[in-house]
Amino acid sequence: MKKLTKKFLLLIPLLGASGYAHAEFTPTLYGFVKASDVFADQAIESNGRPNSVAYSAAGNPVIAAHRSRATNSMQVQQSRLGVKIVGDDGVSGLVEVDFVDFNKSTPAIASVIRLRRATISLKHDDWTFNVGQDWDLDSPLAPYTYNVIGHYFGSGDIGFMRLQAQALKKDGNWEHAIAIGSPGYNNGASMGNVEYNETPTLALRETYNWDKNMLGVSG
Repeated sequence: MKKLTKKFLLLIPLLGASGYAHAEFTPTLYGFVKASDVFADQAIESNGRPNSVAYSAAGNPVIAAHRSRATNSMQVQQSRLGVKIVGDDGVSGLVEVDFVDFNKSTPAIASVIRLRRATISLKHDDWTFNVGQDWDLDSPLAPYTYNVIGHYFGSGDIGFMRLQAQALKKDGNWEHAIAIGSPGYNNGASMGNVEYNETPTLALRETYNWDKNMLGVSG
């Protein structure tokens, strides 16, 4: 396993220095500013924190400072900025950021960049391979729209971002997809259970597409 890991890590710079060095890439910028004024007549919470950054539920009476008091907060943290770079040989890259931090209630100029997505993609015939940080395969409810971030927390059956490697294949109206990924994340300075866990996550998805509709199952 250790030898395999070393070879895989060397693969990306070698590809960049040889076969893809002369490819032409076209960058596209996208994003939006989401300015909100959130008023609540009782306590609300965002991803378990008693604030209105991206509220996902009514406030927990155990941690809410004032359960029945009205609150008002102006928020721009869900504003989004991204760049997609597409090559002429099937290779593309994407980086997308926002400014959400659930540990800061109304940060204003104290907002910092949060990495949402960062992927490298390769398309070949009916296959697409993605490596990096992206939505889980089981994120079916329009994750690229302007839906508030709170929609994807505490919802149970909706996946969020994960470090992973995906393979997708189109077969007529069908799309088959598989992904292996990191079992979690670690914001600390030292390695912990995430790094010591040698078993990756496994996700599968089968999708049938027709016209502008899709039907499938994932897990």
